[in-house]
Amino acid sequence: MPEGHKIHRLANDLNHRFKSTRVYAESPQGRFSKSAALINNLLVTDAQAWGKHLTIQMSKDLFVHVHLGLYGRFKFSPTPGPKPRGTVRLRLRNTHSVFDLTGPNCCELLDGKELQKLQARLGPDPIRPSANYEDVWMKIRNSKVPIGKILLEQRKISGVGNIYRAEALFATQINPNRQAKELEEKDFERLWDWLVTYMRLGVSRNRITTSIDSTQETMIYAQEECPQCQRQVDKWDLGGRSMFACLHCQK
Repeated sequence: MPEGHKIHRLANDLNHRFKSTRVYAESPQGRFSKSAALINNLLVTDAQAWGKHLTIQMSKDLFVHVHLGLYGRFKFSPTPGPKPRGTVRLRLRNTHSVFDLTGPNCCELLDGKELQKLQARLGPDPIRPSANYEDVWMKIRNSKVPIGKILLEQRKISGVGNIYRAEALFATQINPNRQAKELEEKDFERLWDWLVTYMRLGVSRNRITTSIDSTQETMIYAQEECPQCQRQVDKWDLGGRSMFACLHCQK
């Protein structure tokens, strides 16, 4: 499943190609046909990401909400684009670009009030400028849940996936099994600051990266050996996903 940086990059790319233009909308698959008819020939006014959720704002206070999930894919191509396949849930087209969406976990049309309800269920997103660590800290500071599990709870913090979880905890030397209430506020602030820096860098580079100065993608995730102590990387299930860490280095 794409992590938050990928959805923010998608929003940027949609704005670059479609913002302030009228679009022809269709659903070759048929599952989004009624909604596509409602947004056909409307203006795209903005595309935004909140965690792993994408919204494409149309005129008339309508929003296309997309969550890619595990199998969702998207593709841009020059107009007129390839002949649409039957698996395309949504196609948007203007005079110069085509956007095809296939296999999303969710593709629905919302009004403004419905969008507000959706966003109210989501935690702060480190990539969004308005987010701050205090809002998350106030929710988790008394929690007995391991911090490694909390990082995947999208109601607490949005956009962090399995790779960023492992990398952030390793970079800040925090044991994923530590209960959130055992952390000091300064520990969580360091963790948040790392996520802000590297998830935003992931948007600009269009890939996960854990180093400002190199092309290194991961330090600990899916690695065999800890880069600090050269011991074998620990791997176990935490929050329904494989957790990678060095329990010798991370305290």
